[in-house]
Amino acid sequence: MSITRANYTERSRASKAGRCWWDLRLALWNAAQLLFLPLSLIHRLRRTVLRSKGEPFIVGRWSAMSLTPKITEELLDRPGAHIVIVGASFGEFRLVDKLTKALRSERPGAKITWAIRDSQTADHVIKMHPDQSVVLWPYDWITPVVRWLRQTKPDVIVFVERWRFANLVIGSRRYGADLMLVNGRCKRRKFFFRFAKPYYRWLFGAFGSALFQNEEDMANAAEFLGRRTTSASTGDIKFDLSHIPIEPERAVRVEKWLANAGDTPILAAGSTVDKVEDQFVLDSFASVRKTHAAKLMIAPRRPERAADLEKLARDMGLTVSRRSKMQGDADVYLLDTLGELSYAYRFATAAYVGGSLNGMGHNVIEPLEWGIPVSYGMNRGNFAAIQEACERAGVGTRVGQVSQLAVHWLGVLNSPESREDIGQRCKSMVQQHRGALGVTLSELRRLLNQRESQGS
Repeated sequence: MSITRANYTERSRASKAGRCWWDLRLALWNAAQLLFLPLSLIHRLRRTVLRSKGEPFIVGRWSAMSLTPKITEELLDRPGAHIVIVGASFGEFRLVDKLTKALRSERPGAKITWAIRDSQTADHVIKMHPDQSVVLWPYDWITPVVRWLRQTKPDVIVFVERWRFANLVIGSRRYGADLMLVNGRCKRRKFFFRFAKPYYRWLFGAFGSALFQNEEDMANAAEFLGRRTTSASTGDIKFDLSHIPIEPERAVRVEKWLANAGDTPILAAGSTVDKVEDQFVLDSFASVRKTHAAKLMIAPRRPERAADLEKLARDMGLTVSRRSKMQGDADVYLLDTLGELSYAYRFATAAYVGGSLNGMGHNVIEPLEWGIPVSYGMNRGNFAAIQEACERAGVGTRVGQVSQLAVHWLGVLNSPESREDIGQRCKSMVQQHRGALGVTLSELRRLLNQRESQGS
């Protein structure tokens, strides 16, 4: 039986994927994961039961499932380097989409697949981009990663913001893929850094290019980067993002739904993550309504929490209108759909961005693009640089108590004459911080040219 070039390539790829099993440090890492598996399961159960933050077990992330098998198969049959962009959830999807469009404007035939962790986000992405190759991000265990590599066959993998996935990072490098980190973060936690330096060097050494959101993140990572790793501080790409386009009919529905509020100003709370934060927002809103007429639009980070949030509001005597049911006027407008929050912010007077009350925060740029001042909790998490820039520009407020959020909201509501000035400052701040996308594209172009010159 003759061996064709295609058969040889497939066998070679399968062999390279198999190298993951023979990496001693990776084997030790997986042994440690197994050792601490009971603690991991307890932690997940606690998040699920006590804080409603758990994620369901997704079989497709174990079996390396492609969500668009026909499109992915046709993509892999075409010549050229296969680029896989890895983004966790809807928060990273905007960045992935922008990067893809910019790259395809230069390289119309570019082979690009999106790897997404969250199943709800993946479903939404497929509806919005029916011609896009989409695969599930594998669980960070050796078996699903090897399966994923054999089926996805990546040549270049672009990690968006997150990089602490030992099996995927080291396994992909052993497989022969070039790795790039974009919009990266690296926080220095003294206690953890004391024991984790070898781990950081191990992972960062696998990247050919590492681009960070700011100078601080790059400085924190500097001692761990490999000798051949190209690094730079680009700024945050999210400042280069424009609003997510939504289907015209969905935009009309959102506008019609919120029009029920009439001339009453709307306060927004986006991406709340748990019951504690929901209660914090609702209590602040109730305090505002004692002295000023207002409506509240609230969007939980995960739409499946909408029923619990509705009950919480009704128990406080508030009426609720759900977007999915296109209900009429109410005290609280519950945005229980995915992909509409960025557009819905435009109808608000001020916005609280969730996740930072007792978590790691969320992106605050979406409201700013509409000229709306933002507030957020005391935990800066991964968004310290953006929040501090907002505070310097006078468009961001850090709150830790119900009374503080209520005072901030009342200050905006009671000063209609200052809203135009605030709006201009919001848009000016966003414009001043743009430019990271161009630097990122330039580095990705260099990596692709290098790969192609080596005969990928």
